Amino acid sequence: MEIQEKIQRIKTCLGQVRYLDTPKPERMSALAGLLADAYDRKGQSASGADGLADMLDREIADYMGRQLTLREAMLAIDWGLHGEYGEYTGLNAERLFRFVRAYLESGDRQEAIRLWNRGRMQPGDQSLTRDQVNTRNWEAMYSEFTGLVDAWRRTGAVEAVRRVIPRVHSSGESRPLFSEEDLIHARRECTGMCYLWLKRLGYVLYDETTLGSEIEARKRAEAQLRQERSGIARSTVDSLAYSMMMLVFFRAQEASGTDLDAVLAEIGQTPESERRFWV
Repeated sequence: MEIQEKIQRIKTCLGQVRYLDTPKPERMSALAGLLADAYDRKGQSASGADGLADMLDREIADYMGRQLTLREAMLAIDWGLHGEYGEYTGLNAERLFRFVRAYLESGDRQEAIRLWNRGRMQPGDQSLTRDQVNTRNWEAMYSEFTGLVDAWRRTGAVEAVRRVIPRVHSSGESRPLFSEEDLIHARRECTGMCYLWLKRLGYVLYDETTLGSEIEARKRAEAQLRQERSGIARSTVDSLAYSMMMLVFFRAQEASGTDLDAVLAEIGQTPESERRFWV
């Protein structure tokens, strides 16, 4: 496939609903259908398509659900099955997940994002490079973490932070993340993003204990939110769950006698060239 055709196809997928915000039955139907076709092309029984789709869905949702759309995931898997991301070695969740990761990291997707954002930019926004956007988002997260540390010291809770930080989006536009009526979810979203940021930086160790705690936090978050209203989006559940995990992080630091000022100073000394944040 020609590069320009690939970029154009990616652009058509970028503005769609995020993977996590797509209902799971819809995700499962799309994945199972694609995998059944793949089994058929390979002359294999499609009896395992549903189980494989479920495993793959959980992997994508947990690790990439905020970063891409369902249509992008389908595109990545389809291209991977056709040899775009290395030699075909069989249908298994690990290999298919690698297809999606390879797609996310591809230069074709980065170029598609750049062109897609150019069409959405306001005059003057073009002056912001991808590196500048990433750096500003990193700095916004550092500012948010500083505020959470202060809130923890004053109140012993992280939900006390009532401000909504501006976030620089891929388009270069800086605006409040949520409207006033969504302030509670906005706090949870920012706090949850801060937890994921610390995890990405290595301050939250990723091991079986952490994974188990996150799964348990999701269950508690979903149960709590279902008491408040129905039709809860996966991203809303995750925001609350990761906010809960941020509280667990602070309690762990307190229990171990960690100097949070030292942590702040260490993160603050990160060279500008290394200040990266997902877009």
